[in-house]
Amino acid sequence: MAFREAQTTVDRWISQYKEGYFLPLSNLARLSEEVGELADILFVVVCLANSQGIDLDAAFDAMMKKVIARDAARWTKKER
Repeated sequence: MAFREAQTTVDRWISQYKEGYFLPLSNLARLSEEVGELADILFVVVCLANSQGIDLDAAFDAMMKKVIARDAARWTKKER
């Protein structure tokens, strides 16, 4: 899955919930709490995945299946 596809998949999933995305400053706080620069993060994630033989596309697909199944009972925007 390319990043564009990942963004579309995540947007589709998040958009079904009335809360939607976190506010930009909340996301920024969450990001800065965890890590520094995004490019560095992506490089390190790719290095870790490669060194462990992890297919990032398959891992992302599995993660989306997990959150979709886990949150299946949450109220969606359509159910309000």
